[in-house]
Amino acid sequence: MATRPWSGKGRRDASATPSTARARGGTATRASRTTRRWSASRTRVSVGCVDGDGRAMERTNGDAGEGGWRRAMCAVRRRIEGGDEDVYANALVEGWAEDWTDEATTSAEAAHAMDVLAFRRLSAMMNAYEKGTETHGIARQVVVITAGADTRAFRLPFPSGTAIFECADGDVHAKTAAVMKSVMAKPSRGCSHRRVPVDVTGESVEYGDLEDRLERAGYRPDVRSVWLAQDLHGWDHTRLANFITETADLMTTGSEIIIDATPLNSSDDIIRREFATNGIMPEVVRIPADDGRDAIRLILGRAQRVSLKESEYYHEQLRLAEDEADEDGFED
Repeated sequence: MATRPWSGKGRRDASATPSTARARGGTATRASRTTRRWSASRTRVSVGCVDGDGRAMERTNGDAGEGGWRRAMCAVRRRIEGGDEDVYANALVEGWAEDWTDEATTSAEAAHAMDVLAFRRLSAMMNAYEKGTETHGIARQVVVITAGADTRAFRLPFPSGTAIFECADGDVHAKTAAVMKSVMAKPSRGCSHRRVPVDVTGESVEYGDLEDRLERAGYRPDVRSVWLAQDLHGWDHTRLANFITETADLMTTGSEIIIDATPLNSSDDIIRREFATNGIMPEVVRIPADDGRDAIRLILGRAQRVSLKESEYYHEQLRLAEDEADEDGFED
């Protein structure tokens, strides 16, 4: 039997032929999808950066250098406005001299709402698919997409068997890891934290980078996942649509996604259509403005079909079975 394509052995071929492309109700082939771009240009560089275990890793250059770190610190400072219960976030901004925040990042209220909803969806997923099963290795995955310096992996009590993949610029990862090490921050027992060097929220990232970097970090498309995406201010609808398409290809049945869509210009109906087109059941959650707090719009979704690599694997197995049947003389 052929090796499963999501086993991590070998990288995706961006020039896939139509025979390996996804056949989902007449949607575009994978080969045509890889021509989409979030940005017209990209620069790759190799720099020193560490993952969750302190190992060196390469990164994709997004908002590199001080610009990326400044934006990450602005995002962290805004996330903890009105409260200081996040000791790890406070450790990050403690030595940061610039006294301002970036309104083009997710608010503290929206980030808190996303945490609550993420745990509800994670609990529902475990109750639906993991009843009576014993956890060995990675049972579920959480993918966090922010401007950087996220602390969820350390401050939230994820259940044992959860792998948290944090996506951000490589320089931001390196600086954040140093601060987290100094305060002895560690994920919950039985969980792993993996730093993925790709800034999806930045200005320079290509369609396919997210998949490539996640797979290198050990992400498995056949394992259920919960995605949280915030700090997406400035995205136009094309970029949002490409992001939804790529994440849908990386999510297996029952996986969940939560997006802070508060600043996005796309209407609820258009976003629902993008989700539905990519096999994700959408739900819009609106929290009205109250006591000086801005209104919040979150988009939730649940994957209704298998990931792209699972689909390709099943199609390949069907083709092999048909070939074997022909060889055995069952052909008409």
